[in-house]
Amino acid sequence: VAPKCTLQGGGLQGAVAGNPAVLRITCKDQYSNLATPAPTLKFGLSLQQVEATSDIKEKRRKGQEPAEKLQEQRGRTQKDNEGDEARAQKRKSAMEALLSQSFEGRWVDGEYEIRYVAQNAGAHQLHLWADPEGIGERAAVPGSPYTLHVVENDAAPASSSIGYPVTEEKKNIYAGEKLTLKPQLRDQFGNPSAAPPEALTALLEAPDGSHELSIKPNTGKGVGTYEVSCESNVKGEYTLHVELNGQPIGGSPGVFMV
Repeated sequence: VAPKCTLQGGGLQGAVAGNPAVLRITCKDQYSNLATPAPTLKFGLSLQQVEATSDIKEKRRKGQEPAEKLQEQRGRTQKDNEGDEARAQKRKSAMEALLSQSFEGRWVDGEYEIRYVAQNAGAHQLHLWADPEGIGERAAVPGSPYTLHVVENDAAPASSSIGYPVTEEKKNIYAGEKLTLKPQLRDQFGNPSAAPPEALTALLEAPDGSHELSIKPNTGKGVGTYEVSCESNVKGEYTLHVELNGQPIGGSPGVFMV
C-alpha cells in the first residue's frame, strides 16, 4: 500500500538540470512487510517549481497574491467547517490535477527505480504517487511532496549571449569612447550558469591589430554575468570575439564602427 512504501536516493533532495536524478521505492504491505507488487501497479511524479521570494514580493507589491497564498487563505476561512476527510480529499484532488512528468522506471532487486530529468534550476516540490490498480487513481507516497533543489548545468556557448549593444545610438561609437558589454552565460536549458575563469575569453580585432581583453565576473548581478570593456582610439571597423571553451557564444562575433 502506498502509505507504507519507503523511498531513498539522491533524487529526493537534489538534481542537476539535464542530468538524470535517481530514487528508489520499496513496496510494503499494510504491516510494513516487504510486498510483491501487483502487475497493475504504476508510479508517477510531478515537479512543481517554487516561486522565488523576490517574485512573491513583486506580486504582492502589484496586488497579486500567489495562487498558493490564496488557496491557504480560502482554506483558513473554511477550516471550521471541514473535517479531516474533506481536507484529505482536497489534497488528493490537488495532486490529481498535477501534470505528470515523464521518467524512466524499472524494477531492480525488488525495488522500483525512477530516473527523471529536471530542466529548470531553483527550488521545486517533487510529488510522487502510486496507482495500485493502474487506472489513474493517485495515492501519495510517504513524504510527498519532497523539497528538491535543482542546480544549473555547465554553461553552453549556444545558450549564452554576448550582451552586445543593439540600440541605434550604439551601432557607431566615437574614438575614445568606452564600450562595455555584459555577456550572460547559460546552460542548455537557459539557466544562468558560471564558468571557470580560463574558459571565457575575449579577443578584439581592431584596425591597429588584435588585442586580448579581460573578462570579469559582474558581481552582484547574478550567476553567469560578466563584463568586458574596450576603449577604441582608432577609427574603423572592430570585431569582438567572445568564446566559451573555444566556441563562440550567442552574438559573437560582434562588429561595430568607430
